[in-house]
Amino acid sequence: MNRLESIAAQIDQRQQPPVHLWNPDHRGEIDMRIDSQGHWFHAGDPILRDELIRLFASILWYENGQYCLKTPVEHWAIDVEDVPFLVHQ
Repeated sequence: MNRLESIAAQIDQRQQPPVHLWNPDHRGEIDMRIDSQGHWFHAGDPILRDELIRLFASILWYENGQYCLKTPVEHWAIDVEDVPFLVHQ
């Protein structure tokens, strides 16, 4: 099982990945944004797959005044127009 599958499995089990323990060296920015209505976009296109949104939301992290998507090996800064919390059922 690769790391992405491992993270997805944790989400399926309703467990949150230990993002607070990860300190990856590979850092940068990615053309991803969450608008003020809670919609996710990549390269200007909406992300429509709920599974992807749940995955990204589970690794969304805020540190040093910046939102990012954080994995054990990567740390990507993203743009968030407002607080990124919207409950989906």
